Amino acid sequence: PIPRFSLINKSHYVDYQLIPIQTARGCPHSCDFCSVTKFSGRRYRTRPISDVINEIKTLGAKICFFIDDNIFASHSRTRELLKALIPLRILWFGQATISAANDRELIELARKSGCIELSIGLESLSRKNLESVGKTINIVEHYEKNLKTYRKAGIRVAASMIFGFDDDESGVFKETYHFLMKNRLPYTYWTALCPYPETPLYKRLKDQGRLKDAKWWLNRNRRIYGLEFTGIKMKEEVFSKNLYRYYR
Repeated sequence: PIPRFSLINKSHYVDYQLIPIQTARGCPHSCDFCSVTKFSGRRYRTRPISDVINEIKTLGAKICFFIDDNIFASHSRTRELLKALIPLRILWFGQATISAANDRELIELARKSGCIELSIGLESLSRKNLESVGKTINIVEHYEKNLKTYRKAGIRVAASMIFGFDDDESGVFKETYHFLMKNRLPYTYWTALCPYPETPLYKRLKDQGRLKDAKWWLNRNRRIYGLEFTGIKMKEEVFSKNLYRYYR
């Protein structure tokens, strides 16, 4: 059913015009640190495109945020959705993978349909780090080429970076900063690697005896720029100081 936004007081929301819409659930990938599959499962399920279009029209949305975990999970289905969006003349944001840019025509179609920004998890500049958490869909050697494809299409990329992998050393922050600036990505998210409950990462760290607290999420005094586990190459003070310094 279409959300009944008529029940809320629009004056309570600064940016009411940005409407969240979900067109699909589930993610076929298995990144060790990600909690998405614990909420939505790995099986990819989609809504009828006509249903999505009807929701946008009914809500009178001019700017949408597609909250699918990967709006490009199925290229053939996404093409149909994008073509259906074009006549609506809306602007939209979404979440995607860096590898989707290997399909240049798809990215150009996304821009034509109104896409102006995509949140993309680059996570790390180290292939070893990515392999250690199962994010093998990211090919570090293709990052610059893929980012250029998004940029040439006119789509802004909000890159997410993760720090605290076993292979990370103190120089990783400066290296990442220069890479982002070189590729014109000043709008980024920097986070500490987090072992969310029941994820493969959590289970592995627990089995290795590296968790500081098996129920760390209940600790109200936890540090935003800290790690919930031990055993990385950096001292924790160095890690927290650098993450805060470069992210701010």
